[in-house]
Amino acid sequence: MYDWVHEFWKWEQSHVHGCKVNNGGCDSNATCTHDSVTFAVVCSCPIGFVRSGCDVTAGCVDSCKVENGGCDGNAACAHDSLTNAVVCTCNKGYTNTGFGNSVYCTGRGNDY
Repeated sequence: MYDWVHEFWKWEQSHVHGCKVNNGGCDSNATCTHDSVTFAVVCSCPIGFVRSGCDVTAGCVDSCKVENGGCDGNAACAHDSLTNAVVCTCNKGYTNTGFGNSVYCTGRGNDY
């Protein structure tokens, strides 16, 4: 009986409490949780960050540094000061159409 209990405890420590050791191998910017079925480590990037790869331990990078955060090519990518969500602002001479990271820059007006 002792061997079974001891082995279960070791399994539980490695599978259920995996986030307690080195953040589960997740990036320092990521939140470590466990899949509710498999108990596998799941790394989630916070708002304003995206995963830099496909594996579980992929890093979280500033979303504005990846394809301009999804902003239009004529827009600047920044982060909301409260939520850290992506905010796109059209460059001078263009008109904002949309909101947040769904901004499209239309026309080319006067630059003065």
